[in-house]
Amino acid sequence: MDHAVVLDELMHRFKTNNNNTPPTVITLDVAKAYDQCPRDTIWNTMYNKNCNQRLLNILKNLFDQVSIQVINGNHQSPNFQPITGVLQGSVLSPHLYSIFINSLPQQLSEIYPTHNLQDINCLLFADDVVLISSSNKMQSLLNICEEHSLLNGYRWSPTKCTVISSPTNNTTYKLYNTNLPTAPTVKYLGLQFNHLGMDTQAHINTLKEKVNKSMHRIHQIGARTNGFSLLLSIKIYKQFIRPKIEYGLSITNFKTTNFAALERLQDDCLRMIVGSFTNSSANPWRMNWLPGGKPNCHCGGQMSRNHLFVCPTIPKAYWEHIQRGFHNDVNPIDAILKSLPTTKPKSITEKQNLIIKWQPLWTDLLNILFLVDQICHKTQETFVDEPDPGVLFYKWIME
Repeated sequence: MDHAVVLDELMHRFKTNNNNTPPTVITLDVAKAYDQCPRDTIWNTMYNKNCNQRLLNILKNLFDQVSIQVINGNHQSPNFQPITGVLQGSVLSPHLYSIFINSLPQQLSEIYPTHNLQDINCLLFADDVVLISSSNKMQSLLNICEEHSLLNGYRWSPTKCTVISSPTNNTTYKLYNTNLPTAPTVKYLGLQFNHLGMDTQAHINTLKEKVNKSMHRIHQIGARTNGFSLLLSIKIYKQFIRPKIEYGLSITNFKTTNFAALERLQDDCLRMIVGSFTNSSANPWRMNWLPGGKPNCHCGGQMSRNHLFVCPTIPKAYWEHIQRGFHNDVNPIDAILKSLPTTKPKSITEKQNLIIKWQPLWTDLLNILFLVDQICHKTQETFVDEPDPGVLFYKWIME
């Protein structure tokens, strides 16, 4: 992710130092990068850099003495040994590929020598290559990249390379005499960039599509009310979905509206698990926030987790089985939610005892949170009263 920060910083510095003119940025794609990489070039480079001979011999044995078979159905191919390339999936392969491609930035820097960090004209992260330059110098850099590929036995894929389009530059660039495609945004290390740098809105739009696809997939597998247990579904969400939403948050310039979009996205995902209404917030209480920030309450105050206990809008009858106020700095609603059973009771006695414990308590809590949802959302939104709040939980206990 640090390479994405560097690219964004280089683009901003270029613009600052060139009369507010943004740079020309091109992402390059190596065709079958790991498969076409000549290993002899790697070994020779390491030898010339005085690499320990024993280490070099171990690496040669790991990568040169490889036998491969292809199995398709009931058919099995004869053994064969790959002449070029490093192994897909090996933790060593990105490092070895970096050694192979490392001569490219050296050649690129020699064409326009400079000692200024803001004049760096390329970034490499394994096989992800980005060129940054002015519009009149970019074709010269592409020519060096083309020559480097021909001399070192690999090939760029012009159709998968992308020029970030800019209002100030309509120049056409070529590799192997093939025009490179242009696009308003391009993905680099999982983040979206336009001609000005990181594109937060484009990142969120791409993120929504990716997260929704993944969430629908795990929902179909069983992350829903009539599938996995709630505890397992939440663990799956935290393991596979939440990291996608959080990716890049620490380095992207998010605005308040962007965070609101991410909150809505997370709400939609959690609703798919708990089966709540589309205009309800998916258990915001446990997430320490309320939808809409701190909206004005019907009583004239500001709705918050603390205001809830003194709000006259909530009928006193709902507090009959719930402690109204903090005890030993513990929020009573937090305590109730944390004490929810995570496994179904087995015996009839255990089921009856749970029903006796939870039936009035859970119904009252749902009624309170339902009022909170009504207060925190827009007044024109329509809320449908549940005929029997908590019935799904009670059925789950008795199943």
